[in-house]
Amino acid sequence: MNCKRCEVWELCGVENFCSWCGLSLLRLELRVDNSPISDLEYPPPLMLTVVNLSGERDLHVESVTSTAPWVSLLDPLSVPAIVPQNQQRVFLLDIDTLQTPAAPAAGEVLVQVAHADPQSITLQIV
Repeated sequence: MNCKRCEVWELCGVENFCSWCGLSLLRLELRVDNSPISDLEYPPPLMLTVVNLSGERDLHVESVTSTAPWVSLLDPLSVPAIVPQNQQRVFLLDIDTLQTPAAPAAGEVLVQVAHADPQSITLQIV
């Protein structure tokens, strides 16, 4: 199968980028349910959904971290994880109400996938 952008380079199963045009073959989408956060007294866990849009390869999620000290993975053992091609995986995020700042505030959740730059999504407290 050739690269979808340049149609020149024949891709093998282990490549993460097209060697001819540089197209990343690892594509993902991040979504967070229950955000923005408005109930700081009893916030439910947030559902971070990682969607694998790559089509031909699995994504290997190496870590899920946050720039905000009030956000963490509910189950730290849920990573590393594999997200099969054209599928999604949900990670639960815990909100530590003892560390949440006064509203409005925001923090980034970073998802590191093997052989790709980290992807991020913003969480907001309103």
